[in-house]
Amino acid sequence: MDNDHLLKSYTRPPESLFSHFSKKRTFKAHAFLLGERLRLGPLRTLKEGLAGPSLFLSLPAGGLVVVFRYGAVVAFDMQPEEKQLILDYCSASVITPYSELMEEQQPINVGDPLHLEGVYDNVLHLKYAVREHFELIAEVLARSVKLDKHEQILAERFEEVKPVATTLIEHGKGHTDRELLRYTGLNLLSEYELAARVEVIEKPTLLWEHPELEHLYSQLAKEFELIERQKILEQKLSLISRTVEVYLNVLQHRHSHKLEWYIIALISTEIVLELYSLFFH
Repeated sequence: MDNDHLLKSYTRPPESLFSHFSKKRTFKAHAFLLGERLRLGPLRTLKEGLAGPSLFLSLPAGGLVVVFRYGAVVAFDMQPEEKQLILDYCSASVITPYSELMEEQQPINVGDPLHLEGVYDNVLHLKYAVREHFELIAEVLARSVKLDKHEQILAERFEEVKPVATTLIEHGKGHTDRELLRYTGLNLLSEYELAARVEVIEKPTLLWEHPELEHLYSQLAKEFELIERQKILEQKLSLISRTVEVYLNVLQHRHSHKLEWYIIALISTEIVLELYSLFFH
């Protein structure tokens, strides 16, 4: 069956869509990262305008999916057979898809009178299942799975640049010009990829309209260590930048040293020619 008949999109879902979660005590939220970006326009089956950074999809079994422009998809109460349905539906709109699917999940409990609202023993407890809760949870999970990808990318870059520092320590010199250009390119690529990341330090715009969700957001941000992980990424990127900068200085020094010898050789050649001219002509 065509996915368009199974999934219905909303720029702003009706409150009736969340009644499904009020009837369920426990379920899970799954976050996927499909690619660098997602075109939301082709996913819209209703003409509700193209404004807004995210899109909501209703699942056949009653679950909910939140789609973000920066390539993340968060599904609430997704049934096992619906996972491939979601991926197939969104894959055609992915810009620069990733070869590996990044995934995270978070258990959620609704309406448990024994727990305060927040994260306890890795389970997120909510008093009520309302739209604002799902928007906030989806945004935190989407940011976390995006950070997962950036951590993976930067770890690979870090391993690429590590031999540079080892060579400088052991031999006191750099590599070839081609290698330096490659390391410089890796550094610039890392800076570009991380500059385009989701700004996890900034609070979601939803909190400006609903300040009562501040506590829930703080709990989620702490649970997924959003700020700490971003700081580690920035520190690694800074170290890569410093390593490449030192490498460049070594290369420039080597080139300037060679240039000095070239100049000395040219002057010596000119002196020999002049002496030859004086004594033999």
